[in-house]
Amino acid sequence: MSAHQYTEFGIRWTMEHGDPRVVLGGSRAAAEELLDDPPPGSLDGVVVERIVTLSPWEPVDGVQPRTPPLFAQPHRVFTLPGFPDDVVRDSNDFDGLRYIVLGDDAEQIVILGHPPQADVTAFQRWYEKNEGGDPDNSWYSDTVESTYARQLRECPDHQTKARECAWCTRIDPDEPWLDWTRGENEPPQTNAGKPYYFPITLWHLHG
Repeated sequence: MSAHQYTEFGIRWTMEHGDPRVVLGGSRAAAEELLDDPPPGSLDGVVVERIVTLSPWEPVDGVQPRTPPLFAQPHRVFTLPGFPDDVVRDSNDFDGLRYIVLGDDAEQIVILGHPPQADVTAFQRWYEKNEGGDPDNSWYSDTVESTYARQLRECPDHQTKARECAWCTRIDPDEPWLDWTRGENEPPQTNAGKPYYFPITLWHLHG
């Protein structure tokens, strides 16, 4: 990426006492207008210009990148980065990690984002202790998958309900559905970057 240059104008005032003072005016016309408004103690003023070169921003070595915190987006507006507001609203919090328990028998837990494995493990230990009783002899599975999901409020395949369609029978506008399905041989990252999809970490509690 090449550097960008632009011309900046200003007024250099000769002061009665002290060094000359330069006042930036932006454009040439704005700088010329400043000539009619001299500061106190000025003897004369002249329009000056300079060429400013802006180089592109570069990462600083030795500083680890940070993942921004989760934030909600306006209701059903999926063009912005982040997570649907009602998904965030309906989630629970563990030490800053947002999660949702799914299924009548808690078959899966959806963790919003792709947190570090250490944070996921700490959450699992906490959840097992509170729900399973003994984290050292838990019957919960350790199966965790980092993937991408979307929120469905209507069937993605049918405009009118079809009896034979599982999505049509499950999804209701007032009961949105989280969908992380993908092709049989597609990897977990398949839907990354696609419209409406956001990152999740999926914990299959029962394997």
